[in-house]
Amino acid sequence: MAGEGASEGRGATDVVALLIELGRALKACRFFGVEHPARKSALDRSFHAFSAGLERSGELNLEVGGGAIRQAGRPDLVGPGSVEGLARDLEAQGVGGLRLAAGMTREAFGTLLATLAMDPDELAQAGGVERVLAGCAQSGVLINPGATVPPAAPAQQTTPAQAAEVAPPSAPEPLESVADTASFADLAEEETDAGDTLPDLWPSDALEHDEEDPDADLPAPKPQTTGIDPLRALHRHLGEAGDESSDGALVPESAGDRGAELVKGLRALDECREDADYEERLQRVTREAAALADEGPSDDTYRAVLVLSSHAGESPRSERQRALAEEALFGLAAGARLDDVVQRACQTGPQASVRATQILLQLGAHAVPRIFDALVNASDPEHRGQLNALLIAMGEKALPEVKASLEAAHPERARLAARLSGEMQNPACIPYLAALVKDVATPIELAREVAKALVRIGTPSAVAVLQEAVASPRPDLAGAAAYCLGASQAPRALETLAGALRRALREDQDELARETLRGLGVLGRSEAVPVLEEVLSKGGLLARRRLRELKLGAVSALARIRGDEARAALERASAKGDPPVRHAASTALTRSGNR
Repeated sequence: MAGEGASEGRGATDVVALLIELGRALKACRFFGVEHPARKSALDRSFHAFSAGLERSGELNLEVGGGAIRQAGRPDLVGPGSVEGLARDLEAQGVGGLRLAAGMTREAFGTLLATLAMDPDELAQAGGVERVLAGCAQSGVLINPGATVPPAAPAQQTTPAQAAEVAPPSAPEPLESVADTASFADLAEEETDAGDTLPDLWPSDALEHDEEDPDADLPAPKPQTTGIDPLRALHRHLGEAGDESSDGALVPESAGDRGAELVKGLRALDECREDADYEERLQRVTREAAALADEGPSDDTYRAVLVLSSHAGESPRSERQRALAEEALFGLAAGARLDDVVQRACQTGPQASVRATQILLQLGAHAVPRIFDALVNASDPEHRGQLNALLIAMGEKALPEVKASLEAAHPERARLAARLSGEMQNPACIPYLAALVKDVATPIELAREVAKALVRIGTPSAVAVLQEAVASPRPDLAGAAAYCLGASQAPRALETLAGALRRALREDQDELARETLRGLGVLGRSEAVPVLEEVLSKGGLLARRRLRELKLGAVSALARIRGDEARAALERASAKGDPPVRHAASTALTRSGNR
């Protein structure tokens, strides 16, 4: 590998961009299976980003500890706030240092991500992160440089078969089913604002508010504290379904005569293996089930949905029977009958909600509009969390409904669609989000959600929309965009925010100035210190009270920036000027000394 000082020329913003890519790829490895296209796409994107960065600036040498990441040999934290979630994930897997060198292979990078995505207990059983990744040291990936890799076994002769038993997997599968009885509601993250689930999706950790400003106008998701990802929880929840045979749908017996007749027909259908007989029996039971459903949703109609779902994916059946069952399933699970399945998926009981959730995923785009309707109308936070995770899990299948909802005149529907756009992180949503930001009639609550979605998507085109929005003639919208632009950690964010702050001060746009100051604080770059000191140096008796508020905002921003330059600026602010500003600067210095 290259020498440890090879990364001296790499700027902090470049490192943050790479770490955000790493976090995205890690999330994809945790949720999607090894062969899933979304997982491969995320790995390819992240690998190309790292390859280009390593080729351009040399090896990347990182130290991990205390919920933070540093470049080796440097005191400043990398992207404080924006990569704390990734830092916690790395620490949980025993990573104290990570060195990636130019020439790193795709295989080694994939093994790194798959290992980091493993369950901690399984990783420990495999010998720990150092042992699992020991073979990648010559391929550009070195974990915990200087650490002694534990031996594979006690010092004795081992046979090839024995060695294979202890050898770590080259591509571990991160999402094994769990054998517990917790429902999805027990596993999912608690809601963070207004009842809508906001998973810990990168880089949303950067959207945390100042402690001194808990009632700020721009709500943002809190960093995740439970370690639970709603999508991961959904996948685990589905793993609890176990045997998907239709036997359980046919017991107990129905209490009603018509229901009993339907169950009898379903049993005959379940036992049928001849295609011609199957089609005839299928038509009969679907007619009976639909007629029964006309009287209202019932357990007996749901029995038919369960059986058809099972048959559509049952490998022992002929291709013809599976196709017929799938067609009948889509026909039966529609309208109010589909709403009944959605409602069952949100129940707190374990097994019934698991099967209903599986059916909705099986229905895919067919079910998305009704799931979205349920999300808009849901009042229970637990249900909203489940519905939200379901839509995210739908992926591309949910996109048409999300796009249509972004164009809808219904503000609440568009707001939820904007939030989903960010959580799905799909760049295809950017043109629709951009249209909302540019529309002067867009309500500010929706505009704020759009700005946060653009941060989460995080591509250059998404950031470009935010930069354009900072120049909006609407101060409230420009302010929301300014704060989120700081959270994006974009390379040119400082330049845009500095210009917006000077314009706001010149034109007495206090709301824009406040949000821009917050954006500079969350950006956390030492290069912003001179810009913030410009605010602290302003004077004037006529605007003393107004300037005091802005100066307090500048102090708050300086308190979020680490390094000697920010500390020196706080020391100067604590020594002269308005007493409330001096007090705030002194308090910030005390807090920074205790960190």
